[in-house]
Amino acid sequence: MTDLRLVPAGLLVWLACVLVVGVTSAAAAGVAAALAVVAAAAALRGAPPTAWLAVAAAALACGSCALQLHQRASGPLAPLAADRAAVTLEGVVRGEPACTGGAGCRPRVVVAADAVVGRGGRGEVAARVLATGPVEYLAHGARVRLVGRLAPADPGDDVAAVLRLVAPPAVVRPPAGVDAAVGRVRGALLAATDAMPPDLRGLVPGAAIGDTSRIPPDLDRAMRDVSLTHITAVSGSHFAVLATAVAALGSALALPRLARALLTAVATAGFVLLVHPQPSVVRAAVMGAVAVAGVVAGRPARSVPALGAAVTGLLVLDPWLARSYGFVLSVAATAAIALLAPVLAARLQVVLPRWLALAVAVPAAAQAACGPVIVLLEPAVSPYAVLANLLAAPALFPATVLGVAGALLAPWLPGVAAPLLDGGAAACWWIATVARVTADLPGARVPWPGGAGGASLLALATAAGLALALRRRRRPLARPVVALALALAVAVPVLRWAAQPRWVPDGWRVVQCDVGQGDTLVVRSGEGAAVVVDVGPPGRAADACLRRLGVRRIDLLVLTHFHADHVGGLPAVLAGREVAAALVSPLAEPAGQAREARAALVAAGATVSAAGEGAARGQAGEVAWRVLGPPPGAVEPNDASVVVLLAVDGVTVLALGDAEIAAQDALAARLAGDPRARSATVVKVAHHGSATQSRRLAGLLAPAVALVPVGRDNEYGHPAPATVDLYRDRGALVLATDTCGPVAIAADDGALEVTARCLGR
Repeated sequence: MTDLRLVPAGLLVWLACVLVVGVTSAAAAGVAAALAVVAAAAALRGAPPTAWLAVAAAALACGSCALQLHQRASGPLAPLAADRAAVTLEGVVRGEPACTGGAGCRPRVVVAADAVVGRGGRGEVAARVLATGPVEYLAHGARVRLVGRLAPADPGDDVAAVLRLVAPPAVVRPPAGVDAAVGRVRGALLAATDAMPPDLRGLVPGAAIGDTSRIPPDLDRAMRDVSLTHITAVSGSHFAVLATAVAALGSALALPRLARALLTAVATAGFVLLVHPQPSVVRAAVMGAVAVAGVVAGRPARSVPALGAAVTGLLVLDPWLARSYGFVLSVAATAAIALLAPVLAARLQVVLPRWLALAVAVPAAAQAACGPVIVLLEPAVSPYAVLANLLAAPALFPATVLGVAGALLAPWLPGVAAPLLDGGAAACWWIATVARVTADLPGARVPWPGGAGGASLLALATAAGLALALRRRRRPLARPVVALALALAVAVPVLRWAAQPRWVPDGWRVVQCDVGQGDTLVVRSGEGAAVVVDVGPPGRAADACLRRLGVRRIDLLVLTHFHADHVGGLPAVLAGREVAAALVSPLAEPAGQAREARAALVAAGATVSAAGEGAARGQAGEVAWRVLGPPPGAVEPNDASVVVLLAVDGVTVLALGDAEIAAQDALAARLAGDPRARSATVVKVAHHGSATQSRRLAGLLAPAVALVPVGRDNEYGHPAPATVDLYRDRGALVLATDTCGPVAIAADDGALEVTARCLGR
C-alpha cells in the first residue's frame, strides 16, 4: 500500500510558502507563530501525528521565510533598490547567462551579491540579484564587479533586486576550485560538439548537462509543442538514468549494497555540480538522497514518501521554490508517475503487453498532472505529447549517459570522448526527429483558455477522462477496440499530414519561408538556384526550407542587416551550398554578428559587397535585382536594412528588411519618381509587420500579396493589427507565417497563384 503520510506535510508547506514569500518578514513571522501554536495545540489534544507534524512543518517553513525576508530587507540593498539608485555591486555569478525573447533580448544572470556601493556609502549584503545587460560571457563561479541601476524585484521573486548594467561587467576573479573544474568540463563539451549539425550541436549538451544555449529556436518550439522540453531541463528522469547506470556499474563490480548507495550518492552530487543547482535539479537530487538513505538503512525507499520529504525539506530551506513553475512541474510529474502511472499501467495491461502498458502509462500520467500547470504558462495543449514522449523515451538513456561520459572525458581524453559523444548525438538525432515530425502533424498544438480558469477546465477534463478510462468494464471486445484506437491515434494524423496540400507548387517563383520569429525570402533564379534574402534565426529552419525547395546554389544572398533573427541561420544555409555573391548592410552592427557573418561568407567563397559600395543593380540567374535602400547615413541596424527589388517572370518583389519609419519615409520619397518599383506585385512587409509602418510608403504601393514573416506567439505583438489593415486596405492579400506557415507564389500568364496552409491550398 502506498505510504502517503508525508504528502499532507508537503502540500501544506507548499501552500504556506506560496502565500508568505510575497509578504513582509513581520507578516511571515506572524503566520509562523500562529501555525506553531496550532501544531502544539493539536499535538496536546492527541491529534494524529500526520496532521500536527504537517502544520509544524509549515510553521518551520514560514519561520525560515521570515528570517530570509528579514535578511533581504536589512542592509543597504533594499533602500537603494527602492530608490532605483546607481550602484556598484560585487558578488559571485550563480548560474549560466540566459537570454529569452528572441532577437534584441537582454542577457541576464543571477549574482550572489555580497557588497554594494551607492549613494556615497559601501555596505555588506547577502542577497541574490538578477543582473541584465552584457553578461553573456560571464562564467559560473566568477567574482564580478557590476555597475548599473537597481530596481526592486516583484514581490515573491526569488531575487532581492534587479540590476540593469550601464557598463560591461568586470571580472575580479575567475572561477576557482570546483567551479573552475565544472567550467572546464562544460566548455570542453561545447567545444567537442561545436562542429555537429545545428540540432545536435544544441541538443547533445542540452540532454547531457541541461545547457540549452545552442538549441535552434525552431527545434525548441517543436519540443515545446509536443512536451519534450523535460529532456533538456535536467530533472528526475536524468537522475533516474544516472542512478540506473551507476547501479549497473556497481552490480558489474559486485559491490555491496552500502558501496552501491555511496557510489550513487557521489554520482548524484557530482551531477548536481555539473549541471548547476536549478529547482528541478535540486528536487530530484534531494529525493535521490532520501532514496539512498533508505537503501543504507536496509529499507528500500518508496518514491511517494521520498518526494514528500524532498518537497518539505527543500521548501524549508528555500521557500521561493514554491512559486517556481519548474519546481511545481517536476514535483507534479514525479507524483503522477508514482501514484497514477501504476494504476494506468494495470488498466492498460488488459489490452496491451505489460512493457507497452507501462511505457504508455508513464508519459500519460506525467502529462495529465503537468497539463494544467503548462496551460498557465502557455494557453495550449499538446495532443501528441504522450506519443512523442513514448517514441523519444528509448533515446533518453544513451543521450544522457553517453553525453555525460563524453563531457567528463572531453577535457582530458578527447579521443575517447569523441565516439561517446557521437553515440549521444545519434540518440539526440532521434529525439530531434520525433520532435519535428510530431510537431509538424496537424493539430499538434491546440489553443486552450489561459489563466486559472483554463487550468481548472483542463484539470476537470483530465479528471473526467481518467475516471472514464479507469472504470472497470468487462467487454470481450476491449482488446481489439483499444488496439484499433491506438492504431488510429497514430495513423489518422499521419495520413492527414500526408494528404494535406503541398505548399511548394510546380513553377514556384517566390517563397516566404516559415522560420519562426525571423525572416527568409526565396526567389527562384534557375533550376536548383535562388536569390535568398536573409537566413532566419539560429538553427536549421532556413536551411530546411531551402532543402524542400531544392535550392543547391544561391546566386545572390542578401543579408539586410546583422540582427540574429536575420543572419543566425547562416552556418546551416552555407553548409553544402555554393554562394556566388552576397550583398550585406553597410552598417556592421551588432559588431560581433556582422564580423562572424562576413567571415563565414568569405570562407564559403562568396564575393561580399555592402549596399551602396558596389553596383546598385544586377542580374542573378533569372532574377533582376536593384538596391533601393538603406538611406545614406543610417546609424541604427534596422534603418540600415538593405531594401531590394527583385523581378522574375512577371513577379516583382519589394523586400523591406526591418526598415523603421524614417527609412521607409526616405524610400517613399525615392519611389515617388520610380513607378516600376511602386508597382511591385509582392511586398515583404517591414520588420515582421510591427506597428512602425510608414503610411506614406504604403500609400504608394498596391501589391497583390503582402508577406509577413513572424513567429507564432511572439512577445512583440507582431504582426500589429493596424499594419495588417494598412496593407489590406490597399487591396493586398496579407499572409503571415505564424498562421499560414510558408507561403509559395507562382505566376501563370501574369496571374499570381498563392499556396498557403491558411488558404487551404
